[in-house]
Amino acid sequence: MAEHDNRCEVVRDGFLGELTEAALRVASRHGVRGFSVDQEIGFWNRFGDVLRRRKGRPGEALPDELADAAYEVALRQGFRDSFLDVQLDLWKALRRVTREGDWARLFFQLFCRGSDGVRPAARRPASVAVA
Repeated sequence: MAEHDNRCEVVRDGFLGELTEAALRVASRHGVRGFSVDQEIGFWNRFGDVLRRRKGRPGEALPDELADAAYEVALRQGFRDSFLDVQLDLWKALRRVTREGDWARLFFQLFCRGSDGVRPAARRPASVAVA
């Protein structure tokens, strides 16, 4: 059981990392204000909320929910480009990750769920450099 839990945590964190990285690239491209570490933590936490609420289940609406969550983070920070460009770019990037991401496939295969869905991350994500 502990080995499965550890594997699920690694896979969940990998998937959250892929999602966060994609959102950070979009944020950088559209001039989202604030420190990248604040953006990273915001994206990581909101994506984790979405996955917990969905209890690890994939679905066509997942990229929509992830994009909405990421857009909330970007709105809090502020950005220079049009809201529609930011929202659409987030949706495209996150849709790509949920369909083609290495960790996404593993995450949905394992359905890493606890009794109340996907368990929250025990630690802060590793820092992701924004180019």
